[in-house]
Formats: sequence, C-alpha cells, structure tokens
Amino acid sequence: FEALRPFLNGKGTFVDAGANIGPFTLRAAVGRPDLTVAAFEPHPLLRGLLENNVRLHGLDNVRVFAAGLGRERGRLVLHQSSVNSGGHSFIGASPIGDRKPLGEVEVLALDGLSGTELPCPVLALKVDVEGFEYQVFEGAERILRRDHPAVVFEHSPWAYREQGLDPVQVPAFLTDRGFSELVAAAGMT
Repeated sequence: FEALRPFLNGKGTFVDAGANIGPFTLRAAVGRPDLTVAAFEPHPLLRGLLENNVRLHGLDNVRVFAAGLGRERGRLVLHQSSVNSGGHSFIGASPIGDRKPLGEVEVLALDGLSGTELPCPVLALKVDVEGFEYQVFEGAERILRRDHPAVVFEHSPWAYREQGLDPVQVPAFLTDRGFSELVAAAGMT
C-alpha cells in the first residue's frame, strides 16, 4: 500500500480490484473523505466481510461492487481455492492445492462504468486478481490512457502461461501505454 499512498492526493478514485476483506480499501479510505474507493470483490463470503469492515469503520467513501473485473461485462465461473482464502480466480488451474467451481459471478470492465459509479480521475489502481490482471487492464484501457493512474499489480507468470499468455505481455501492455515505472508484486495481500 505504501507504494500507492503518494498518489492518493486530491479528489478522485482509488480502484481496488480483488479487494478481498479490504486491507487496501480500508487503508486508502480511512481519513480521506475526498477520496472515492471502488472495491471489487466477486467472492460472496469475502465481499460480506469487506462490507462489514467498511461499515465498522463508518466509511461513506467506499463503494463495494459485487463483481470481478475483466475485459468486458458478462459472467464468469469463479473458482475457489482449497488452500488459500484469497486464492479464488476465474482461472481454474492452480499451482498449489486445487480450485473448485464456486459458480458464476458478474464481471465488469472499468471502462464500462459511468462517472457516477467511478468518479474521475482514477488516481490509483491495485490489481490482485490471481492471474486475471491482463484482462482487467484490457477492460480499463480508456481509463489507463485518460487518467494515467498509479498501478500496482500482482504478477502471476504461472497463471498467464496457463492462459496462453507470455508473462511479459502484462507489463508490456502498460509500458505500451506510457507507464514507465512498474510495481509488480508476487503474492500481494
């Protein structure tokens, strides 16, 4: 989170893709009534805990979306990890344990959201979506070009290869759009 803190100044939005129970969401929102936090969490149990955390902290500046993010609006099967409570993914395969289908969930593209759902500008974007980062960036291309937000993402080479992607495609997608300093973390929580 500390890598994002300097970018969260002024009026705008912080997008937390793969919000889990809210460690990034809460840290961004507390004491920042001018900042809108858009937290996306498709897993029903984790989203319920996130909503409780937001309520317990009395945060009026957080909007929790009952959806994952991707390339386009639709529905995808969410797979739940047997060994990692935050390891649910739209990708069925896993390098550790196994993932079982949990059911279909809504998926949104950031570029498809209205200005009232996602107030401009987007100041920062955290993406920890267990190997689905490339699709999230594809669905946010307009926002990435327009707002040039700070971006922190989990880099999951194994998951990218499972989808037929070269792991360099993900950071290259950002550098091709003018991002010069990338922060990629393995195992971000």
